[in-house]
Amino acid sequence: MFRHDEILPPDPEGLEVLHDREYRVRAFRLAEDRILIRGAVRDQKPPGIYLAEDPNPLTMHHMQVDLYVAFPSMVIESVDVDFEEHPHTTCVDIVESYQGLVGLSITRGFTHKVRELFGGPGVARTRRRCCWRWVRSPRSARGRCMAPTPAARGVRSWPRAPT
Repeated sequence: MFRHDEILPPDPEGLEVLHDREYRVRAFRLAEDRILIRGAVRDQKPPGIYLAEDPNPLTMHHMQVDLYVAFPSMVIESVDVDFEEHPHTTCVDIVESYQGLVGLSITRGFTHKVRELFGGPGVARTRRRCCWRWVRSPRSARGRCMAPTPAARGVRSWPRAPT
């Protein structure tokens, strides 16, 4: 049904991949009045990056979120969160925070509320970005709700490697 080819261009020749982060979001019609938005994020390190003899990639994080959304109101009715992999016991502390999304509409004002729940001082930006992308991605096909650029978020990019 969908293309399964790589969405990134080929890796630059001669450069070693140090980290891979993958986001995936799918929306499903559960009923005429209900939608499931399923999202996942996975961070991986290549084989041998920490232990030279390790032949397998190392999954640092693998988190999955299911949002059950009423239609046409677009209000989140329930949330299920599952961590397949995590490097620290504190990683799962975020799970209960996702229940704060219940009752919110994923339309106007959603991003502001996500920032309140996940993006205050001292909270990892990644948590906010993951949640924001999972919920907003199904609407991005209509040309709206795209993630801000790194520069807009105040993130400096690394200089390009010489070619």
